[in-house]
Amino acid sequence: MRYSVVLIDLDDTLLDFGAASRFSLHRLTEGYRRPISPREAEDFESINAECWRMLERGELTRDQLSRRRFDIFFEKIGIKADPLEANARFRAGLADSAVLIPGALELCHGLHEMCGLYLISNGFVDTQKKRISSAGLDRYFHGVFTSQGVGYTKPDPLFFRAVFDLIGHEKEAHTVVLGDSLTSDMAGGHAYGLDTCWFDPKGLPKPDICTYSIPSLDRFIPDILLG
Repeated sequence: MRYSVVLIDLDDTLLDFGAASRFSLHRLTEGYRRPISPREAEDFESINAECWRMLERGELTRDQLSRRRFDIFFEKIGIKADPLEANARFRAGLADSAVLIPGALELCHGLHEMCGLYLISNGFVDTQKKRISSAGLDRYFHGVFTSQGVGYTKPDPLFFRAVFDLIGHEKEAHTVVLGDSLTSDMAGGHAYGLDTCWFDPKGLPKPDICTYSIPSLDRFIPDILLG
């Protein structure tokens, strides 16, 4: 095998974050007696995604992200509510939704038998642990690393250093990062000197920071691990 360790992202790599977000957001706004349209749900996804990119760039703290995404969205759609209370309710809804990306369960089962499989996520610890458990994925990971837990946020190379501080730096040369995000998974892995595999269902051109790209998860083991 090319690699003995795989560091794998969660949201939009193994679990469908968009589906979870829409489920949770609709439940949240219905509780405020303000159902939202599909366009408004897309607006929230855009606001939320930009807040997470700001967190990755060090422009927001996690607490600021929690407030900012609902401050902006509620002002846009006219809801008067405490943004931090809304954030807590939204995260609770996320934890109740665990929609698997096609091939995710089979991939994790296969990787668990073949190599060291470690989850790497910028998401909130309690939310992510409940989601991976609900999806039946927790049994497959040899370790779970979140930015809250290690004290650094992907793409900071210090995130990856903290991971190898725990699993052994001798494994670095035999590790590949698998994820969907160019700005966190791919950029962070590349900056630390790791090989990277971009999960790209859209079939876009592969950037230089990606060692490989795959259009579907079922290609990872035959094309990357065993290729």
